[in-house]
Amino acid sequence: MLWFAAAVHACGLVDAAAQFLSMLGMPPFVSVLVTAFAVSFITGVSLASVAISMPLAVAIAPGSSLAAFGVIAAGFLAQFVTPAHLCLVVSAQGLGASVSSLLKELALPLVLSIAVLALLGAAVFFAAQDPGLGARL
Repeated sequence: MLWFAAAVHACGLVDAAAQFLSMLGMPPFVSVLVTAFAVSFITGVSLASVAISMPLAVAIAPGSSLAAFGVIAAGFLAQFVTPAHLCLVVSAQGLGASVSSLLKELALPLVLSIAVLALLGAAVFFAAQDPGLGARL
């Protein structure tokens, strides 16, 4: 993973991606979490979101285990609500329920998990502002 992050950074892709994400008007770390969620939602595979988003998280918050956790968690959460990951469809069939009814049941846990990710994003942001705090996290 670190080799991939170094290669992406050396090619200048991190700077270009950071510039594009900053044009969206979101804080950089939130943009990385949204990217990880979107990639995992589209592909149904959290590994793809980690491979694409982790170099950005490393560039935004170097050495932060919270940033790494946030990227992994965002990709994992997307798997719960995407039809591209077969667990949702197979679970609906096995339970004799519709996918929409399962999504309604998952809405509250998903919202709470996103709230925890928002708190995590705030922690990473403040840790980046105070290097001493980042070392303690």
